Amino acid sequence: DGQEYTVRKLADGNCWMTENLRYGINPDGTGHPFVAADAALSNSGLDATKMLDLTYDATNPNTAGRIKNGTSGMKTADNSANAFDNLTEDYTEPYINIYQANDVADYDGQTKYGVQYNYCAVSGGTVCDNAAMTADAPGSICPKGWKLPGMTGDPTGSGATTDGTVKTYNNLLNAYGVTDSADGFSKITPSPLSFVRAGIAYFNSLNGRSSTGTGYYWSSTKYSSTDDAYDLFFSSGVVRQRNSSRFRGFSARCVSE
Repeated sequence: DGQEYTVRKLADGNCWMTENLRYGINPDGTGHPFVAADAALSNSGLDATKMLDLTYDATNPNTAGRIKNGTSGMKTADNSANAFDNLTEDYTEPYINIYQANDVADYDGQTKYGVQYNYCAVSGGTVCDNAAMTADAPGSICPKGWKLPGMTGDPTGSGATTDGTVKTYNNLLNAYGVTDSADGFSKITPSPLSFVRAGIAYFNSLNGRSSTGTGYYWSSTKYSSTDDAYDLFFSSGVVRQRNSSRFRGFSARCVSE
């Protein structure tokens, strides 16, 4: 879709995108429809048939990924229902929010807001129901050669590691001494990590995108007791592993396979 990303080898030994994923939008801000040829450029686990549901109205540049975008009042592309609103379709269809995806978030430096995805979309169409996950997401919307990071308990027991086989947010944050504290928050948004407070697409609106806002990042890791998956969450003074309902629209980062 013509997007370019900064990437960096970080202290956990892996190469990471240091910008939020923006698949689903063109550099000029218009929607990018998924076409079958995109599957060859995407993660090997992607369900191309399901992702073909990422249609958009070419006459309306604010409509992509079945979502009519805006700062509030998000609707499905046909205006029939609210989006990211806990409906069955919000689990079973890939939804994305492209509102201001390419705009620079000045309060977080040079990074962009990026696109927000429900779990069906971020998993590349491989986890598209509201039943409890019994396994980690087998695919992702990341480009070929990249994957959605995992989210697990502290894999090292004591902190930093350069074991590049551990491709999780936890391992990355441990390598930089990021803790669930104000000190940890002060490390997560500046370079080299460059996470951005892009907010959340949730209950028909966009929330938490500001200099005092929040960051939500999907992981590939199951949370099997509910219809949730694990995510990375941060706000002023807080950096946490959480679990969240998969109908919500969160940001995505990709790590090299």
